Amino acid sequence: MSKKYHEVIIKKDFLLRNSGPLFEDPTEVDVRVLKWDPKDPTEEYLFDMVGVDASIANSFRRIIIDETPGVAFEYVFINPDHDNELPDDMLSHRVGLVPLNIDPRIVDFAPKPVQLDNDQQEQFDFDEYPDFSHIDHFVFDLQVENPSSAKEAITVHSGDFVWRPNPGQKEKFGNTPPAPLFPKIALTKALPGQKVSLRAVAIKGLGKDHSKFSPTATTFYRILPVITFKEDIVGKEAKELVKTCPVQVFDIEDTGKAFVKNPRSCTMCRECVRSYSFSDKIELKRNPRHFLFSIESCSPLSPSEIFIESTKVLIQKCDTLTESLREQVEKLNIGSSSSSSSF
Repeated sequence: MSKKYHEVIIKKDFLLRNSGPLFEDPTEVDVRVLKWDPKDPTEEYLFDMVGVDASIANSFRRIIIDETPGVAFEYVFINPDHDNELPDDMLSHRVGLVPLNIDPRIVDFAPKPVQLDNDQQEQFDFDEYPDFSHIDHFVFDLQVENPSSAKEAITVHSGDFVWRPNPGQKEKFGNTPPAPLFPKIALTKALPGQKVSLRAVAIKGLGKDHSKFSPTATTFYRILPVITFKEDIVGKEAKELVKTCPVQVFDIEDTGKAFVKNPRSCTMCRECVRSYSFSDKIELKRNPRHFLFSIESCSPLSPSEIFIESTKVLIQKCDTLTESLREQVEKLNIGSSSSSSSF
């Protein structure tokens, strides 16, 4: 390993000061927000990440999906009086995917997983379970009954969950009581005379363990298309080019010359260069250092907050790698000095 790359790797703040191949120029690294509505935390968050390598952009994408914490239902206990057409396992799966409004930043990971047999589940008392955390486990009850006198089925929604605060939780979460983030999610239907009766327990987790813990619905990036004209396209050819593009990337100036109006809309379908008329006049490329990011939230965190949390995770990983490399270098130095002294 060369001295240059050795210094780059073991620097604690290499994300800002790296002069290796991951960054062309540290002064040109930039994040440009294009679309964000702070009044709607679940709104799509669009931004450009410029001046970095694809490995860095992909690291952010994977950390956002897999390693940014979230809170979701982990345990579902079906009560003995439960009676519903939907199988218990399918209902439990649907319950587990309901997003909650609990901020994962003020919750710790649960100490141990709750493992109970069938007899314990029917008469489960959280206060008697030694590994149960009153602060980090969130208990919800779902009790919906459709009277026998009813003439039609009723829909059971996520908003029918009722939070059962544990000791100390009201003081910590009273201003924003834990509840499903979207109350209109349909879970099942109850026919006349049926009852949905269960208890669900939520904990903090990571998307790499289960996607229900991931705070984002979709996170992806595209590489910025670069479209250049090798020669001017005017007149009838310009009109033909505009019609050729299915996503309206091109337009015509007042002078009658075609120009690239919406390069971000380009999907690289290559329809514009399939035609013999334009194959030698248009060049399609991608800018390998310019990424168009999109984040959609399905958690109480806004997309911008999710991105900030992902940077913290990446910095922590860098710190861990730095410390590990430093320890290895120290061991190598000690080993080399011992070998030289033996001679």
